[in-house]
Amino acid sequence: MNAVQRMDDAKCGKGVSPLTVPVFRRLGWGELWKYPLPYLPVIDRFVIKWLVLLFQKMTLDITGLENVQPGRDPFILAMNHNQKPEAIAISSLIFFYRSGKKIHFFSDWNFQLIPFVSYIIRRSEVITLTRKSAKPKILNIFKPLFELPEPPFEVAKKKLAAGASVGVYPEGTINRNPKRLLRGFPGMARLSIESGRPVVPMGISFPNLPKGKNIPDWEPMHISIGKPMYPPVVEEVARLEDARDWHAEIMSEISKLSGKEWCGNSLRK
Repeated sequence: MNAVQRMDDAKCGKGVSPLTVPVFRRLGWGELWKYPLPYLPVIDRFVIKWLVLLFQKMTLDITGLENVQPGRDPFILAMNHNQKPEAIAISSLIFFYRSGKKIHFFSDWNFQLIPFVSYIIRRSEVITLTRKSAKPKILNIFKPLFELPEPPFEVAKKKLAAGASVGVYPEGTINRNPKRLLRGFPGMARLSIESGRPVVPMGISFPNLPKGKNIPDWEPMHISIGKPMYPPVVEEVARLEDARDWHAEIMSEISKLSGKEWCGNSLRK
């Protein structure tokens, strides 16, 4: 057990107890309205509650919420990505059950071209990625407006160093295959190693999905949040082999939680 793990475990022992961990259930507007979100300004409380009212309808259950409570910050939340609404649904639900404490998710810049969605993403304080091209390509003229002054990886490291958590979809794109995860990218693993911060794996599954059907948008989901996984202690700058090995461990855990097979040598798409 490394020093960071001992420090985090000690903090969690004081800050997280079974009595204070919320339990997911579908709430009416009256209950949502009264629900305290002390980490958010008033306008953001209203927006999050409205989004939870919408997205809890497509949520069957959330287990493991004790693993993402504010007392466990900072960590890297890593999950599979299956349908478009997840980009807003997951962050809204997790923020809500963290008393409004945000997680800084990596997000593609082109989502910020969509009215209202852009507002939600900006208020969520995402870490914007600009490597992908827009569709249609003419929209790429707006890409420079969303580029960060420093690489997203460095922004994420600074967030973690400051005590904030970050969120990532390591597959790198939407994967509607109900049986198999994409190979994914090892950047998440490298971030964990170099920051010394744990990864909290999360699996999203779809128990009501008809056999043989790809995952459609708005398919009801089950969210399973696993226990923190602590990175190996290596040199300050992670070697490619270290990142790949750690990536494989994390993806294997996401595989168990999501019910999707992961093969490290499978094609990305």
